[in-house]
Amino acid sequence: MKRTYYYAIYILLCCIIASSCAFDDPAFIEPESSFSLNKSTLEVFEILTLTNEGQGQFYAVFTGDAGHKFARRDSGDVGFKTDVNGNFTYSYSEAGTYTLTFVATGYRLESGEKIEQISETTIRSEEHTSELQSHSE
Repeated sequence: MKRTYYYAIYILLCCIIASSCAFDDPAFIEPESSFSLNKSTLEVFEILTLTNEGQGQFYAVFTGDAGHKFARRDSGDVGFKTDVNGNFTYSYSEAGTYTLTFVATGYRLESGEKIEQISETTIRSEEHTSELQSHSE
């Protein structure tokens, strides 16, 4: 009888200890999508530099040109992976106005929940306008 009593108390204490220890996900970072650009109007093939100023576990950039539109990601368009710090460089091959979308993501291991925060800006890519000069002797 005493043995059963001690066994029941042991199980009760284990349950209390286990329930009081909430799972803390040390890898989770609440995503914050914030960035700066070196410029928002650039020439075709000029380098665009995006600098991450937010936080997250993973980052993606949808540049807004063909095959890389955030609004069409369910239809097969894809974003680009950034470097580990969330920074990214790119150049547009055609003149146009593009919606650049920066996505910061965090994953909660406990629930498997994916949390995204999204920021967008408009980028304008223009044809190179300077003319070549000929030199004659």
